[in-house]
Amino acid sequence: MKHSSIAIGTLSHTRKGNPTNSFRYRHTMLMVDMEQIQREHHLAWPLKYNRNGMIAIRDKDYIDDSSQHIYNKLVSKVSNSSSAIATGDRVLLLTTPSILGYSFNPAVFYFICDNNQNLKGAIVEVHNTFGESHLYCLSNETLTSEYKSHKRNKKFHVSPFLDRNGYYEFIFELSESFVDISILLYQEEQQIMASRFVSNLIPLTTSNLLKSAPQIAASVLLTEFRILREAYKLFFKKKAPFYEKPDPLEGTTVSPSKGYISRFKVPFL
Repeated sequence: MKHSSIAIGTLSHTRKGNPTNSFRYRHTMLMVDMEQIQREHHLAWPLKYNRNGMIAIRDKDYIDDSSQHIYNKLVSKVSNSSSAIATGDRVLLLTTPSILGYSFNPAVFYFICDNNQNLKGAIVEVHNTFGESHLYCLSNETLTSEYKSHKRNKKFHVSPFLDRNGYYEFIFELSESFVDISILLYQEEQQIMASRFVSNLIPLTTSNLLKSAPQIAASVLLTEFRILREAYKLFFKKKAPFYEKPDPLEGTTVSPSKGYISRFKVPFL
């Protein structure tokens, strides 16, 4: 994890409850060193920082819609938590960028590494289709230096086909060459949902970015369409139970990166 990278892999999701459902897509993200982008204000062309462009990372799309740097917003948010970022820590942002000004990230990951480049914690920024977001702060509950498992109660309504009960287990494995993320949802000690992103990491260079641009664009621009397609299957074909959106819990905020679904008020989302 010495350099910013492109994460090229697959995103899979399995619903184990009644009804069952699963899907698997190619998915490409960017792993960006927050110190580098804060210091240099640019990365490999054509990736822009806080400027309009085909591919861009913008401060206003993360944490809140302010123009404050992402790193500074993150430090402020977690300063009083067990995931506080210490002087000398390195923060890696795993995200899909905006494409031609459009941005929607169901999940953004901030990995906190110590001076020895060991993973010491993570922060997961989750966005739903109701225009809301939530931060799960995951402290240093270690299994090994590269493999981390964290459990947190579910405090954020994501899907109308699952209620807000239960807890998540977040599992991270990072190395110089790959990133593997699993998010498991349990209710009454039974695993009812599993999502996984596993990818190879290649250096974030101009040539690699140009080669990967179509995959990155597809990952960004097709996300909401894929959400709608899977929701259609669950609602109309599989007759999955539908849960009305509950009142937000403490820690839920207005999403700085709203997609089209929340704006158009899709009836079954």
